[in-house]
Amino acid sequence: MAVIINTVWTAALLYSRRIWLVLFILLIASSSAHAQVCAAPGKDGSPGTITGVVNTYYPGAASAAANATSITLGAATGSSKIITSGDLLIVIQMQDASINSSNNSRYGDGNNGGAGSGYTSANGVGHYEFVTATNGVLASGGTLTLTGAGGGGGLINAYTNANGTGTQGQRRFQVVRVPQYFSATLSSGLTALAWNGSTGGILALDVAGNISLNNSTVSVAQQRLSQHRAGFGYHTDGLSWIERRRDRGYAALRLERRNWRGR
Repeated sequence: MAVIINTVWTAALLYSRRIWLVLFILLIASSSAHAQVCAAPGKDGSPGTITGVVNTYYPGAASAAANATSITLGAATGSSKIITSGDLLIVIQMQDASINSSNNSRYGDGNNGGAGSGYTSANGVGHYEFVTATNGVLASGGTLTLTGAGGGGGLINAYTNANGTGTQGQRRFQVVRVPQYFSATLSSGLTALAWNGSTGGILALDVAGNISLNNSTVSVAQQRLSQHRAGFGYHTDGLSWIERRRDRGYAALRLERRNWRGR
């Protein structure tokens, strides 16, 4: 039975001011969205022991509506393997949260007297699904056509790509190529590309036959989204720089300067 090992973010995993990373295993048969997306099991052969970054990450270059059968993608990062027809892909919304942008203790979750962090609404953060590529996409990016489990064979969810403003964090999603092996052996060197604000942070693979854990410890703990706590939030020292951009967190706002009277 095929297995998928991946790391994903979901709003349910976000608690208080901490973001938790979960590495989990899904049996393909237990995922209805994946069961309807057959792709091409074993397409990438049997590489033996796998190490390094095996996924290729494409940032979404434009928003995609539910039921859409195509997505515009930016330049790829990660593995050198580009998308070809029959590839198994994950589409996932990485950033989409709304926050309170007040330059006081309400910053983030809106709670008066709080720590100046968090969010007011997770929106679509963590929404993801499996799709099958029906064309190829170069490393430089382009238009991906796909088959999914949504209406008309398109996407189940809508995905948003938008820059941050003074009141809304940036919204980013990515498309991740998932290698499809006949068999594979894991190694402790297996990892994900570090999240860089537009791509990375996910390790995913599909194995149609046998997978050997090989007594390996596979960790992507340092490759995840984070809130970058150092300097995060608001300042009350008169005229100060307020770091709003936070392009590696799950809510990211622009860098701006604001005059705030200290209390």
